Amino acid sequence: MKAMREAAWVAAVLFVAAGALATTIHVPGEQPTIQDGITAASSGDTVLVACDTYYEHDIVMKSGVHLRSETGEASCVTIDGQRLSRVFICIGLSSDTHIRGFTVTRGLADGGYPDYSGGGMYCFDSSPVLTYVVFLDNEAESRGGGMCCLYDSHPQLTSVVLSDNRAVYGGGMYCWDGPEPILANVTFDSNEADDGGGLYCFDSSPTLTNVTFSRNSAETGSSISLSHLAYPVIENSIIGFSEDEEGGRGEPIRCYGRGTPEISHSILFPDAGSDTLCISPGDVLIEDPRFCNIYAGDLSLCSNSPCLPANNSWGELIGAFPEGCGDCDSPVKQTSWGAVKALFR
Repeated sequence: MKAMREAAWVAAVLFVAAGALATTIHVPGEQPTIQDGITAASSGDTVLVACDTYYEHDIVMKSGVHLRSETGEASCVTIDGQRLSRVFICIGLSSDTHIRGFTVTRGLADGGYPDYSGGGMYCFDSSPVLTYVVFLDNEAESRGGGMCCLYDSHPQLTSVVLSDNRAVYGGGMYCWDGPEPILANVTFDSNEADDGGGLYCFDSSPTLTNVTFSRNSAETGSSISLSHLAYPVIENSIIGFSEDEEGGRGEPIRCYGRGTPEISHSILFPDAGSDTLCISPGDVLIEDPRFCNIYAGDLSLCSNSPCLPANNSWGELIGAFPEGCGDCDSPVKQTSWGAVKALFR
């Protein structure tokens, strides 16, 4: 018993000592670039970046490091890849790696494998935690314009926006061969691809809670494409305003093979349709979500939106945004699942 107490005491001392050794590295005060700050950091350290625009690319994250903007908000720090290469490279990162408060823009992933994947961020066997991060106007020659997750990658995204990103597969995000990312309060807006305008999953089963898809476009799977053994769980989310490559009617979800979603307490707004809807009715409402100003990028909710807890039978918030304006009209009235399916035959 005495030996066990001594071992526990030693472990506690080591734990406290490790915490005491964690430091904060300031950019550009102590290190001139974000990459220099990360390189100088050890696991448990924080790299704190002052508000500004930084022109960097191929930033290699280090496992266990906390990368944070000065205010923790995405508007504080912009990392501009200048279309020279992808912005972030994440390989072998543990789940105690954090990135908070950045706008990641103009990353470009091109060349041969794997350089053509993940314009904003490339994750390989990595599970970083991302909070208040915006992926804006990034591009991949092949997969994942905003973000690409391969193999045993299980990132957690909270209050993340993927907007105006482009790729062949997965304009906003691409997941391949095993990833199970967790997305909460995430927005996919105006991303483009040949397949999977917002999100493309191949043998990947992410969990999506309070996620909003809006105005994503692709030839197939305008909002979401699911292939092989892809079984995402989608809850309290909006999938709507899907477009094809010409800006016309697209398809909200495309399923290949055995890929199917488990979707509940969500809104599917099929203003754009096809004959490849691959979900069962379940707890799905077919109604305009009533965004305050979709064409200005304002995806907050009108006070009479069915996505607000007071206006739906579930008493729950649907989508990534709360109420943001008064009542607004909808050109589309509520309908039944059978009527919607009939439109696509």
